[in-house]
Amino acid sequence: MKMMENIEDKIVAVLHDVLEDTDATTKDLKRLGLPNELILDIVALTKLAEESRENYIARVKKRPRAKRVKNVDIEHNLSTDRIDNLDYHTGFRLINKYYKDKRNLNE
Repeated sequence: MKMMENIEDKIVAVLHDVLEDTDATTKDLKRLGLPNELILDIVALTKLAEESRENYIARVKKRPRAKRVKNVDIEHNLSTDRIDNLDYHTGFRLINKYYKDKRNLNE
């Protein structure tokens, strides 16, 4: 969130995993007063269980704010603070996944 430039991007950055990692729904976000545009960005950033990475990244690319947030999320996930705490094989697998995502997101 700290790396985002405007309040809307910061809100989406904070909430980007909320639908994926909790029982929260889009109705809950609406009830909290979030604007529809921000909810659509959060939905775009929510990877569905049966969805391929390629389809997920293609969906994120369609929403400029979601794309900005995902790029920052990938950078954060690649930080040495996170990667250095993983075993070699897990770290290597994640680094490859995130670099592939970043390349696909920005092509």
